Amino acid sequence: MTHPTLGAAERTALANVFKLTHVGDEVRLGLWERLVRLEPVRDEAERRGANMLFAVLYGKEFAGDGSAAHLWAEHSTVRADVAELIPVLRRLNAVLPSTHRLEPNVPLVLHARYLGPELSAAFDNRAKSGDFRDYYTGVESICGGRYDLLLVNLHKNANVKDHLRYRDFPLSEDRFHWQSQSETTANSREGRRHLHPEREGLTPLLLVREQSKDGSQTVAFRYLGPVRPAGHEGERPITVEWAMVNAMPADLVALGRVAA
Repeated sequence: MTHPTLGAAERTALANVFKLTHVGDEVRLGLWERLVRLEPVRDEAERRGANMLFAVLYGKEFAGDGSAAHLWAEHSTVRADVAELIPVLRRLNAVLPSTHRLEPNVPLVLHARYLGPELSAAFDNRAKSGDFRDYYTGVESICGGRYDLLLVNLHKNANVKDHLRYRDFPLSEDRFHWQSQSETTANSREGRRHLHPEREGLTPLLLVREQSKDGSQTVAFRYLGPVRPAGHEGERPITVEWAMVNAMPADLVALGRVAA
C-alpha cells in the first residue's frame, strides 16, 4: 500500500519500479548499486546511465531537465525498492558480458534490453523541448545522423494495416531479413542510408523485440548491435538482408522463425 505521506513524484516512481524488470546487465545494475548509496556519477557514460534509470522512474521530462536526480536523492523509499530489485534481476536476467562497446559515452550492452526512453538517455538524444524521447518502431536517425536505430517488432499488432506489416525476422544467427518503410525508394535519402550506410557516414543499429506490449506493459527492445547490408531487392518497401556484426542469441532466432 502506498504510504499516505508520499508526494506525487515519489508515488509515480514507486509505481514505475516494475518497469525496470527487463534489466540484467552489469553496466546498469552495478551503477544502480552506487546510485542507491547516493554516490556521484564518475563520467559521462554513468551520467547517461543514471538518466536512463530516472527516465523510467520519473519520466522523460524530469530526467531531461535534471530534476529527477534531486528527487532520487530525496526518495529513500524508491532507492530501497530499487536496491531490493537488483539481486533479483541479477539472478533472473543476467546478460553475458561482451567486449562490444559502441563508443565510450554510450552505456549500451550487447543483447541487453532497453525501453525507448532508456535508449534516448543512452545517446543523450533529446526532443526540442530538452526532454528525452521515446522510441517505438521504424527508423530513428540520431546523433546528428551518425546512427540509425532500426526498431523492430517481430510480431505485428492485429490492428496494423496490411501494407504496414513489414516482414522483419532473423534468417540465421548472423542474418536478418528487414523491410524499409512502404514508400522508400533506393535513391531516396532513407534508401541510400539503408543501402550504403558507410558511404553515407552512419552506422545502422538493430534493436528487436517480440511484440510491442505484453498485456499493458511495454516490452523492451533487445540491442543487437551494428549491422551491414549484405543484399537487397525491390522498392516501396526495400527488402534488406542485414549482416550481423555480432551473432544473435539463439532464443531470438527461434522466436523470429515463429514470427516469419
